[in-house]
Amino acid sequence: MIGRIIKIGDLDPASIAEAIAGKQDALIFDSAPTLGSENPVTSDGVARALQDTQYQLSFDDSPREGSRNPVTSAGIKAAIDGKQDALIFDGTPVSGSTHPVTSGGVHAALAQKQNRLYFDSEPTRGSNNVLTSGSVYDALKNMDITVAMDDVPTENSDHVVSSGGVFLALAGKQDKIWRTTVFLTSAWTGSDPYAQVITIPNTTEYSMVELQPSITAIRNFKQAGVDAMWVENDNGVLTVYALGAAPTTVMEIQCVIMEVGNSGLIRGRPRAAQTRYLPTVYMRLYLT
Repeated sequence: MIGRIIKIGDLDPASIAEAIAGKQDALIFDSAPTLGSENPVTSDGVARALQDTQYQLSFDDSPREGSRNPVTSAGIKAAIDGKQDALIFDGTPVSGSTHPVTSGGVHAALAQKQNRLYFDSEPTRGSNNVLTSGSVYDALKNMDITVAMDDVPTENSDHVVSSGGVFLALAGKQDKIWRTTVFLTSAWTGSDPYAQVITIPNTTEYSMVELQPSITAIRNFKQAGVDAMWVENDNGVLTVYALGAAPTTVMEIQCVIMEVGNSGLIRGRPRAAQTRYLPTVYMRLYLT
């Protein structure tokens, strides 16, 4: 300490007061570190405070359940890298996709499916379940499965009709009638009758073509000297014939197509002896 030495015998009050003024009255020590205190702490208090502290931090290399240690930055990064940032959901199940499906998408997909098939081991009245193959076999193996058949369609019959019977019944029927138009050019061949091959879609060798010319067409025919006109079907080849003269103008004429059926079936003969005969089908239109 640097200062002036005062002797006890000196009776200089001013000097004594000056000496005392530069001194600290008395230190007040805290027995333990105290928040907000400006007092010094006793050495014992500091020692006690330090004895429960950790002089060096212990780090975990990865997050561990129950550990109170901090985790290294690399450990946290490794743990985060193993996580998915955001799940991507499919709205419906998609073949080959690794994404999860939303609950609504799963529900919609399942709603179209049958939960489970239930099988009956034998035919059961009123059941909506399917039968196993074995149960169907067992139910049918002892049954007479002969089917009663009619040779020809029979009124009020519950039997099935044989294929041959249906064919014979249909052979004499007219399949269909429809209306269309035929286009005639001015190119005719031959002479009296004059001929012109035509094409009408959807006709067959059994098609009969009926010409239905308008009044104007008929007048044109008569002025040209045409006495009659008709269409012949020779095994599917349609030919228009004009008698008396050939029309000189190009025109489109309405016509009706009638399917006359396979008239080659000769009734009364066994099917093995039946032959197919393709007739020439025609209808004439006389103008005079």
